Amino acid sequence: MHTNQVMLLMSKRFVLIGSGGHAAMLYACLMSRGITTSVIVTSDLKKQDISFFENKTKKIEFFNDTEFQKEFKPNDVVLINGIGFMPGSHLRDQIYKNYKRLNYNFYTLISGTAIVNDNVKVDEGVQICNGAIVNNDVNVGKNTIINSGCIVEHNASIGCSTHVCPGAILCGSVTLGNNTYIGPGTVISNGTIIGNDCIIGAGSRILKNVCSGEKIYGLYR
Repeated sequence: MHTNQVMLLMSKRFVLIGSGGHAAMLYACLMSRGITTSVIVTSDLKKQDISFFENKTKKIEFFNDTEFQKEFKPNDVVLINGIGFMPGSHLRDQIYKNYKRLNYNFYTLISGTAIVNDNVKVDEGVQICNGAIVNNDVNVGKNTIINSGCIVEHNASIGCSTHVCPGAILCGSVTLGNNTYIGPGTVISNGTIIGNDCIIGAGSRILKNVCSGEKIYGLYR
């Protein structure tokens, strides 16, 4: 990102949508980078447990959609999608798409403790969390989460609105589709292709391709 683009971005107000554990983790990452953000719950969301934010921020603000658009103009703010992605939920993807239709932009957040190779291609709204390692020639699609402690090896390709959960390992040349969930501690072997809308359970070992829409738990070979 060019210096003038960074300066333009930093001149905007940062707005974090969400109040759960994933949002709290992102909030801490932003604060560690000296970025102050408002924490918002919109009418897309249930009023989640806000205890994650106790002693971290003065308040969480609640807006319906009309109020949000009146208070936060697209040209004045950058959004952070604080909704995690759990199996069976499409809320994170819905929020991203809804606000993109209204011309809002989303911040791409890379934790200061993550190791990301210089030639990794990261799209809008991607979140690469604490301790993750992303090696050379990896492509990461819009609104995707690479969570804490993940390892993504060379030449991998990850689709949009996908969640690679903590501790997962993607070996070289792995391909993940869109809206796919890779459970914590999963290991995916070299060159494997996993389709769209898949759910891979925690601790799985994936040794062959997985078709779109499949749910896999345990050893798959």
